[in-house]
Amino acid sequence: MPRVISQSAACRERILPNIRPAAPLAGSSGSLTPERERWAEAALVERFHGDTAEAFIAERIETLALVDDQAGVTRWTAIAARLGQLRSPGPVQ
Repeated sequence: MPRVISQSAACRERILPNIRPAAPLAGSSGSLTPERERWAEAALVERFHGDTAEAFIAERIETLALVDDQAGVTRWTAIAARLGQLRSPGPVQ
């Protein structure tokens, strides 16, 4: 039976296909909070796209908006905010 995934999950698999979660640490629940996921995603986008990270995120948001994927737009907007905080001087809020 084919695996059914949401549009946002399908987009994530196309965008970051080779990124898989690491094994959970001993004694941890093995799951990230949504907040920590956004930080991790921002860090990965920074690592993989460097100086073009903002353009990459803007393209993702535009594509998701065109297919009316509001959850995807919300997620990538949150990632963009984290990326901005990572790149700003001073402590991260």
